Amino acid sequence: CYSLYFSFDRTPNVPRVLVAGDSMVKYLPLNSRLAVEVAPFSGIRIEHLFSQVSEKLPDFDVVILHVGTNNSHISASVYIDKYRRLAAQICERNPMMQIAFSAVLPRRENRFCSLEWQRSHAAEIEASNDRYREVNSLQRELCRREGFTFLDGLADEWHQWIHRDGVHPNRIGNKVLAGFMGQQVRSILEKMARAKIQQDHKEAMPGTRSWDGWTIKGALLTAPCCLFRILRLFQQSFVHLTT
Repeated sequence: CYSLYFSFDRTPNVPRVLVAGDSMVKYLPLNSRLAVEVAPFSGIRIEHLFSQVSEKLPDFDVVILHVGTNNSHISASVYIDKYRRLAAQICERNPMMQIAFSAVLPRRENRFCSLEWQRSHAAEIEASNDRYREVNSLQRELCRREGFTFLDGLADEWHQWIHRDGVHPNRIGNKVLAGFMGQQVRSILEKMARAKIQQDHKEAMPGTRSWDGWTIKGALLTAPCCLFRILRLFQQSFVHLTT
């Protein structure tokens, strides 16, 4: 396995997002101005991902995990056990991190191979896709129960964006996947901002003392504005995501 990191200029106060996974995310066309870093590891399996990214996790606010394609020969229940273990390891390393799991995407026939080969492997591919659907259903429930985000908006239409190798996204697929993840990151950050505003409001209720020279009134006025500017920076950046 190897990793290839697409990093960015560090912008103060902008939430940082790590996209970690297998080679499916290797060619995401992320703009260098985004506060997003992509860490793809070709051939990585669920159980091996944490050791590859553990040292980086404290530096990020959100992690999107796109992994599971290379675990295709295990049962759906074992998949979920591995996802649960991965999430627990991440939470232990960075308790404040927001976790998002990306759905396992379906495969197609390898169109580099002969038609005879494609026909002979059609049932195997369909069985894998059936298992992925079961995995995604269980993963959705896991995320709902544990408070994680589940990104599954592409699975049903993904077949049209698969490369001729039958596994990886084609050029358009890379852009579609990047754009979809960008939208989901915005949604996560907006939820984080609302939660932060609510927390700041609770802390600034009557009877709460001032801190660090800030008045309660100043905190109420300034904190939401700062968070709004953070979100605006992210929204402006994501405009360039698929251009």
